[in-house]
Amino acid sequence: MGNALFILVDLNGKKGPNRLGRDVFVFTLTKKKPDIIGTYGDNLTVEQLLASGEACPAKGVVSGYQGYNGWGCSTLIIKDGWKIKKHYPWW
Repeated sequence: MGNALFILVDLNGKKGPNRLGRDVFVFTLTKKKPDIIGTYGDNLTVEQLLASGEACPAKGVVSGYQGYNGWGCSTLIIKDGWKIKKHYPWW
């Protein structure tokens, strides 16, 4: 994703658990799309993100791509109108 700026947001600072999708979220800015976007799964619908189990897996679930667990959770929050709704996998 060349020429991208990644923004990490930690909702509670140094306090744990410090895990992607739980209290840490990654957002992206690029020259091609100057709006803030999610880092993974921007082309997926909310339903697809929830069903995939890859981009934003449920609490305790490890996806097949362990290094990317939680990367799509920022996308889910954006697509849900910048809210963490009841269907959010970690609640």
